[in-house]
Amino acid sequence: NMRDEKLAQFFTPPAVAEFTWKLALAFLGRERVARAIDPAAGQGVFLDVGLSNGWLEPGGAYGIELDAGLVPTGMAGSSLYRTGDGLCGAFPGVRAGSFDLVIGNPPFGTAARVLPPTALERLERSGKPRFGVGGKPGTPRHRPVGKQQIEHLFVERALQLARDGGVIAFILPEGFVANARYQSVRDWVIERGDLLAVVGLPAGTFRRPGLNAVT
Repeated sequence: NMRDEKLAQFFTPPAVAEFTWKLALAFLGRERVARAIDPAAGQGVFLDVGLSNGWLEPGGAYGIELDAGLVPTGMAGSSLYRTGDGLCGAFPGVRAGSFDLVIGNPPFGTAARVLPPTALERLERSGKPRFGVGGKPGTPRHRPVGKQQIEHLFVERALQLARDGGVIAFILPEGFVANARYQSVRDWVIERGDLLAVVGLPAGTFRRPGLNAVT
């Protein structure tokens, strides 16, 4: 497993991506989906696994990746893969409420540590509430976007992209479900969707010297 410190990238083992797909398909109650997107696609492992196993229609495979240095591998190279901002960028075919499945392994950490200043500025200008802790600037409940966890922002984006009855299948740090400080985030999510499953991945799935991300 590899990780890029600058963009907080954890590259997902194909076996984990395959398990995530099987779980999502089980909840969708189907063997194949027409439209799926990974908004932080990396090298496209989730798209590659979905396409190579016939679980995803080729014309409905979308990937967005901020790092222009990452090249999609395998069948992800034939997907609608775009370089850009997966949180608030505009891309052909990427419409709110239009995806059967939003899948992936978004970056972890505070947004200011991961995103370039231009992307942070775009998020700040969007002015959208974030998980009930947005509020108006200057009020006690307001938290600047840069101080929020970027994985939380990707969950918010996933909820925008998924259709009614669609599924979101994300790899997230354990703190998303276990950290008491994120209760308002969990409340915000539960108001907008149903929690279908929480799966603890095996210890060492994302491990390297000096790092062991529990997911």
